[in-house]
Amino acid sequence: MSTAKLKLAQKLKLKKYRDELKLFVAEGLRLCETATEIEFGFYTADFLKNERAARLVEKLKNCATLYEIPAATFEKISDTKTPQGIMLIARQKFSTLEKVLLKNLIVVLDSVHDAGNLGTILRTAEAFDCGVVILEDSADIFNPKVVRASMGAIFFLPVVKMTRADFITAMKLSNVEILAAALDETAEIYYNHDFTKKSAVVLINSSLIFHEKVFQEFQPIGGVRTMSFPMTIFRDRLSAPRAFLAVSVTVYSPASRTVPVMMPVFRSSSSPAGSPSAEKVMGRIPVAAILNRKSAPGLSP
Repeated sequence: MSTAKLKLAQKLKLKKYRDELKLFVAEGLRLCETATEIEFGFYTADFLKNERAARLVEKLKNCATLYEIPAATFEKISDTKTPQGIMLIARQKFSTLEKVLLKNLIVVLDSVHDAGNLGTILRTAEAFDCGVVILEDSADIFNPKVVRASMGAIFFLPVVKMTRADFITAMKLSNVEILAAALDETAEIYYNHDFTKKSAVVLINSSLIFHEKVFQEFQPIGGVRTMSFPMTIFRDRLSAPRAFLAVSVTVYSPASRTVPVMMPVFRSSSSPAGSPSAEKVMGRIPVAAILNRKSAPGLSP
């Protein structure tokens, strides 16, 4: 095997080369099981000791060239502290605005910088059949941390990247209501909103403050409707993935049903010693409870 491919894998840790080559890295068993548009990949001998892993390698060899490399070499090109021993180089793929607009709920990410938050939003959007618009100054969706946090959603989700100016122009031509997460008393509480209309929820960085500058930029298309997320279950601070999860659960099903959801529960700094900073809780949430403040556990009035 040429060392050029190993050097290429290392280069893809940098956004400069990901943008130039239109490639990115997917690493880990579960993520590689969902990968598409594969160019080539690497694995270690130890990885094959797992039966599930061995089956994956055999399957991948039918559609791409895979190279077995020493564990020490794999660690040098890996972006993780404890690599599992499987890495794929895949081609970047964006959707079109037309396909994104086919979805009833669209999440618009403007200046979302945190890679973990971005990946969490992507996997939530894919689970709830949303479209995604990435505006300027947001983190690179092909950053290794974003790819891992997306848990494979990156391969299936309709995502389009646009400038803010192009997005505003496009919204003028479409019948999409623009909603913005905000931390003010005048904003509409999310579970009172009618999500049967096609909506675009705009999330801006971790604080979710829809800045006055952005209000002005969206003014040409009729202004922006603000929305608040009063949830005591998230006790530290409201962040983009948590707000979007709230919207997604609300619009997923009629009020008479329940929805399956895996939600991150973040503990505050005042939590008991030894408590994890985050845990995932799997369960079913009555949508009626979410839509009714008085009966919704964890929602402040």
